[in-house]
Amino acid sequence: MLTFDPWNMLLLGLATGLAFGFLLQRGGVTKYPIIVGQFLWANHTVLRTMLTAIVVGSAGVLAMHQLWDIKLHVKEATLWGNILGGGIFGIGMALLGYCPGTGIGAIADGSRHAIWGVLACSWAQLATPRWKRGSERMSFQHGPWARRPSPRRSTSVHGSL
Repeated sequence: MLTFDPWNMLLLGLATGLAFGFLLQRGGVTKYPIIVGQFLWANHTVLRTMLTAIVVGSAGVLAMHQLWDIKLHVKEATLWGNILGGGIFGIGMALLGYCPGTGIGAIADGSRHAIWGVLACSWAQLATPRWKRGSERMSFQHGPWARRPSPRRSTSVHGSL
């Protein structure tokens, strides 16, 4: 059964997504030649845009943590899951020329060929099983990808920034 967040959270997420898409479009990173130029290391618009987003986002999270004492909940990383996900993402981006966010922005920009990639990303997301801790059927318990005990057991990094 699907459960949803309260409507105000969904609307906040929608507003944030629209603002993000608008900024991607205004930055020019929804255009196929710009993305290909980044792959060829001839146009650094994507790199500059992403680095700017990382710095601004990090500063914003740090400011919220310092000013309003928000609690950060960092999820445990799994090495093999990240390698597999990064490989799938890289193959998809090499085939399509867009990442999921820029693909949606490209559709809004009028690019019809990005529709197929966004549909494929949506299908893959819906078709992927949800791996949860403790689930016998869908958990990685054996081999090099098995979960190792973490030295830090708390999921909150409150006070460590």
